[in-house]
Amino acid sequence: MNIEMIIPAELSRRLFRQVPMGLLYAATRLREQGHEVVINDLRIRRLEAPFGPAAADLHIVATSEYDTAQCFPEDIGFVRDAVADIRCQSEAPVAIVGSHPTVNGQATCDFTGADHALRGEHEVVIPDFVQAWPEVPQVFPNDEPRYADREEIADLTAPRFDFVEMQHYYNEGVFADQTARQVQGGLVLANRGCPYACSFCHLFFGTKLRKRSINHVLDEIEIQIIRFGTRNFFFLDYTFTIDERWVMALCDRIRERDLRFEWVCQTRTDRISREMLVAMRAAGCVAMWFGIETPDAALRDGLRKPLVDDEVTKSILLARDCGIIPLAFLMVGFRNESENSLRALNDWISRTGVYYGLAPLSVRPGTPLFDEVYGADYIERHGWNFDDPYAGRLGISALEMSELDWFFDHHRQNPLRLSNAVQLARMN
Repeated sequence: MNIEMIIPAELSRRLFRQVPMGLLYAATRLREQGHEVVINDLRIRRLEAPFGPAAADLHIVATSEYDTAQCFPEDIGFVRDAVADIRCQSEAPVAIVGSHPTVNGQATCDFTGADHALRGEHEVVIPDFVQAWPEVPQVFPNDEPRYADREEIADLTAPRFDFVEMQHYYNEGVFADQTARQVQGGLVLANRGCPYACSFCHLFFGTKLRKRSINHVLDEIEIQIIRFGTRNFFFLDYTFTIDERWVMALCDRIRERDLRFEWVCQTRTDRISREMLVAMRAAGCVAMWFGIETPDAALRDGLRKPLVDDEVTKSILLARDCGIIPLAFLMVGFRNESENSLRALNDWISRTGVYYGLAPLSVRPGTPLFDEVYGADYIERHGWNFDDPYAGRLGISALEMSELDWFFDHHRQNPLRLSNAVQLARMN
């Protein structure tokens, strides 16, 4: 088959454009099976004539890639537009893959007008769908999402990177001298699955931990270093340090292979140790994102993320003591948020001096929080075109956005906000 995979332009982010690893893995497997595949990343440019004069037999549109699978856009009007655009140029069927069809395939098809919805991880559900073609249901699989099993993840080797133009992917680079700037970046997904149950989080990769071969992970990194000169990588693993033995072994292998690169990861404040951080720093880790969400323990508890305040503070200090720059994922707009709690957040950032990322709390389908706010059967009853009962408010709080200019102005100018630091570096 001639298969075109499409990443809509609306998946672009202002300060980073990550490598589409999910589609790269899938495209590599399809090519190994004898199919012709192109990846059309509309964030960069549109291929004018995929396959030359031959039309595609199948179009696959990603509503989210692996870097946006957890924090996917709630509004998928851009996917509907992409499907309509394809219809104007091709009579071939259109399938969609990503978080949205995985949450509810039928509702996603109905809203976007796609012919098929693929539920599950790209590198397994797409090849399975193509292999079963044309005897496939509209929602595939129609029972439960298709996840790679432990053996499939352990055996997952590096994809072929020639499907995309690697020089056009970048992210926020953080460096040992405390500076930050935009860099050509590589994306690594070593292990999948998170056993925690934070109510706001969509666990696209499930709750069961599945670990890749360390050698396969490092082969993937080494290819990008040698072929593309990539020296900065981000580990997408949701809780990178959850298996300390695996992390220690990874760090040992990095040093044994003398791989020279710097990397950033993300984890929880209650899943680190001094020994592990020292090993990570020696292996090139320069910064670590902590999912703190808020320094207010009571607000965190409301999202089923019970972290002890002392542990949060100690983890930030411990990371710094080990030479790793702590970064904080922060959110605002909790149910009991107040102007006092927002001022306390500002004070906490000033006291800790930590680089941070900040976003309003989002209520995404496929999360326990969505079920609490809208009801578990909301998508079945209303589809994806749902009304926001908190429109105009900050997250799910009672605070009106229009009355919080003082707060937004503060963070638009704060040099500790990582996006501000990167933009300032670009200007200079």
